[in-house]
Amino acid sequence: MKEIHKVSVVIPIYNVQEYLNECVSSIVNQTYQNLEIILVDDGSPDSCPIMCDAWKNQDDRITVIHKKNGGLSDARNAGLAKASGEYILYVDSDDYLDDDTIEWMVSCAVTHNAEIVACTCKRTNNKNVPDLLTNKIVEGTGIEMLEFAFEREIWFAWGKLIKSDIAKSCPFAKGLIYEDVENTPRSFLMANKVVFSLDGRYNYRIRTDSIMGENKIIPKKDIAKVIDMDCKFISVANISEKDKDKMYKHLFKQLAYNYNLAVKANSKIANEVCKQIEEIFCKNKTLWKGAESISIQRKFGYWLISGYAEIYKKAYRLYNAGRRK
Repeated sequence: MKEIHKVSVVIPIYNVQEYLNECVSSIVNQTYQNLEIILVDDGSPDSCPIMCDAWKNQDDRITVIHKKNGGLSDARNAGLAKASGEYILYVDSDDYLDDDTIEWMVSCAVTHNAEIVACTCKRTNNKNVPDLLTNKIVEGTGIEMLEFAFEREIWFAWGKLIKSDIAKSCPFAKGLIYEDVENTPRSFLMANKVVFSLDGRYNYRIRTDSIMGENKIIPKKDIAKVIDMDCKFISVANISEKDKDKMYKHLFKQLAYNYNLAVKANSKIANEVCKQIEEIFCKNKTLWKGAESISIQRKFGYWLISGYAEIYKKAYRLYNAGRRK
């Protein structure tokens, strides 16, 4: 295909010297060559800064930003501010792409006249979701595809080709772990059309020492704050009440899922997470109570969490104890 659309690939980098070369090599060797590759060294304490400079000396499409450590969102924002391409693509520095990923995504954007194209991932531990690797194309409006993404928990910032004007209008909230759960609704609702390519061209590395790896063990401290931000955004968004209803269903289901994880963990941090989530359920009671797509059973659970948390916790622990027998 004609490479008339420049793509800015933003790679935030911190403490990934073991994986960085594989990541950058997979971008440099893409079949689509009209790229601006922005390596953002977020004050990495290992060899990454030197490795970034070495890559810059090898390929004139590469720009390196060295900055004080500010976290993932801050690093992405630094790269986004520098980007000059027609499209923005975020790639995490411990992941890598199939060789034709960007060519395929640009082709999808042009063919379907889409402002956002997302591809699904293959996981390096091979624990994949078959329904997300069917090679099918799913397209729809921004809100339709936002519901599609949240229903399948594929709301991540990485692996999404986004028109530059939308991406630059949606910088990441700083200091949050689940920044993409907050960012994705804002970007999707700015798009007239979004395409999901269920192809697994993005290779997602499973690591126990990463931010997300740690949070599979530690209860998710930021999830209550992020979902509260999403609820505020959805409540005033220019979408139908029916679509708002569906989004509340997904948001509160995710909140309850994380509450159950915290109850199961039963640690100091977990108890703090529980308290935060209880407050969010109580604060947003009118939203989940009024949502027709949320079942009576779930509403009863949310009611207990918001006002009778100890009863809910006891019942949940008894339920889990019974399942283990």
